[in-house]
Amino acid sequence: MADLIFTKYSNERSRRFAIRTDIMEEADKSRYVKKTALTPEGKQYVEQIGLWYEKLNEMYGERFFSFNKGTLEGESLYLEYVSGQTLETVLDELSVRGEVEKAAGMLREYLDKVKEMYQGEPFVMTDRFREVFGDLEPEGTFTCGRITDIDMVCSNLVLAEKPIILDYEWTFDFPIPCEFVLYRIIRYCQDPYSARKPLCDVDFYRDYGITEALTETFLQMELNFQDYLTAGHVPMREMYRDMTPGNAPLQIVPAEELQVFFDLGEGYTQENSRRYPIKEKKVSVKVSLPKGCRRIRLDPGDNPCAVSIAHLSVDGENLSLRDVVVEGGCRAGHWAYIPKTDPFLADIPVPENGRELTVRLLVYPVDQKVLEGMCRQFPENKLRKENRFLTKVKKHLRR
Repeated sequence: MADLIFTKYSNERSRRFAIRTDIMEEADKSRYVKKTALTPEGKQYVEQIGLWYEKLNEMYGERFFSFNKGTLEGESLYLEYVSGQTLETVLDELSVRGEVEKAAGMLREYLDKVKEMYQGEPFVMTDRFREVFGDLEPEGTFTCGRITDIDMVCSNLVLAEKPIILDYEWTFDFPIPCEFVLYRIIRYCQDPYSARKPLCDVDFYRDYGITEALTETFLQMELNFQDYLTAGHVPMREMYRDMTPGNAPLQIVPAEELQVFFDLGEGYTQENSRRYPIKEKKVSVKVSLPKGCRRIRLDPGDNPCAVSIAHLSVDGENLSLRDVVVEGGCRAGHWAYIPKTDPFLADIPVPENGRELTVRLLVYPVDQKVLEGMCRQFPENKLRKENRFLTKVKKHLRR
């Protein structure tokens, strides 16, 4: 009889997607992976994963990647236990050694292969697409695969003799733009709190034709996808506000203007600042920088808020957020959570002789106590899965 050496409960989902993943070890030390539904509603989902293996391997297995072999037995799906380094681990090691160009090259090779993989079918909007990703039709002309595994992130690729995709749970058989798959790979690879931090300075989005507008659309698709996974279920992480006495209910308050301050060597003053309207929680502006500007400060309205920094550059060069000051709040990647009135992001360095600043922000005003509670629960150096909180914010913004 095999021994259980590891188990993981994926129960922060809708009942129809809730599963348990076990790693089992036989007497001869060989191992295998077993996935079992946690609810009666989840049985069909586990069966579907097995069907995806057959379809993905048939369609892409010969030319592109192998997919971890899955076999249905009874009510469980059995998968091979695959050993080896993932692409994410290799990119970590290269980044630590300072071989950033080599790491970027390896990521590009992977993105190129995925791009080549999901071609041949035009993108058309379908009811199933709306169900999973929302009624968001990306602007542009896209090609797709006949079936698409959207979760081809670097941690899911084992660099064996023929690279193996470990997990393909989130596969769909309706048109999904190939660029959305590339977006997810890049998004979850560029983690500023990991060894891969140097890769955050490489504009992979631009290299693969993912514009600022597409980035915004794909982010919203990702949030809607997370909602789809948890539909009908309230994960424990979402209960913080209700379980903590004294937290006020989420309330939406208006945010009206973005104020940009310029530090010319004497700090930030009202005289050296400009204001721009925030409309429908968005602001996108190009700002002429005064001569001698060393740093900038961004004040996104007057109320506590969550801010997505969709784009921030000077003369086309992305600005570093490494040392940005988020007083009283915290930051995770391109998101900042600021639980105070007169919120701001300060001390953003400007290249010498910079002439034009480009800013594109999404600003979500949120109740101060909710943001304070989130920042206490998830200090900046641990707040890596920001989309979980964004899903919570977005749900309340709909009300």
